[in-house]
Amino acid sequence: MLKSLNYVVTEASTGMEALKIIQKRSCRPDIILTDLVMPEMNGIELAEKIKQIKPNIKILYASGFADDRFLKQDSKNMNRYFIQKPYTLFSISQKILEVLGKDSD
Repeated sequence: MLKSLNYVVTEASTGMEALKIIQKRSCRPDIILTDLVMPEMNGIELAEKIKQIKPNIKILYASGFADDRFLKQDSKNMNRYFIQKPYTLFSISQKILEVLGKDSD
């Protein structure tokens, strides 16, 4: 989906793999799209670890069945930086632009 929007995408199967990619390479993503529920660590834990490496990185959380514990864990960012699954190509493109602070024209 993101590639069809002309984004360069680097994929990771787990949070630990994502951290290794960010630490190893001179990887400079504009945004991290992470599921809230993942093996090894949840999306909020991943975001906290990534922000230790890249403090200004934008994080967009996604989930199909997030529960209240995530809202409580990071309530200040969750409403603004969250997209509910399933999402459409249009809704993800709009949300990414919003999180990046860009106009959607």
